[in-house]
Amino acid sequence: MRKSKEELEQEEHHRLQTLGEEEIRDLTHVEDLYNLIMTNKWKKRTEKESRSLFDPEIHIKQLLMHMGVKGKSYKSLAFVIGVSQTTLYTWEKSHPKWKEAKEMAELGRLGKIEDSLINLGNGKNKGNAAAAIFYAKNAAPDDYKDKREIGVSGAVTYVIDTGIPARQLPGQTEAIEAEFKEVVEELSSSDDEDLL
Repeated sequence: MRKSKEELEQEEHHRLQTLGEEEIRDLTHVEDLYNLIMTNKWKKRTEKESRSLFDPEIHIKQLLMHMGVKGKSYKSLAFVIGVSQTTLYTWEKSHPKWKEAKEMAELGRLGKIEDSLINLGNGKNKGNAAAAIFYAKNAAPDDYKDKREIGVSGAVTYVIDTGIPARQLPGQTEAIEAEFKEVVEELSSSDDEDLL
């Protein structure tokens, strides 16, 4: 049996009464975003309009809370504020305080990640360690990665271990070292094309 409009409205009213404050805020936010999209104001803002939307009193606090306290991403902040990602990057270029707050929020986010990993490691929190490590590597790739790039400048000495102890080759060690030095000199003096 199909419900009447009045019954549906009563059910919706009852459902809204049972929601918590955060859920009501979320519904209101979704409604606001829906209206933005439906009126075509979501993506069609000019750079000047995007800059004018910026309210440091509100938006910097939202940024710090979203990233620094909750540990969420910069891109997902666009949804929370109700602007496009392009607007966030416009604010970053045109408002030094926004850029400074973003840097601070990224540090807070990194701290949140580290706390989570530490608590997972020492048993205070339960969860999937692999997922936490994956999150850390993607959220802060400069700080959490398996491979480290190390640059070397200056002279480099190569040591080749033949597996034959030098004492078994009396008198031949000097000859091997001399031949090795010749090869190294030849390689270092030749053009890259010669090596191909």
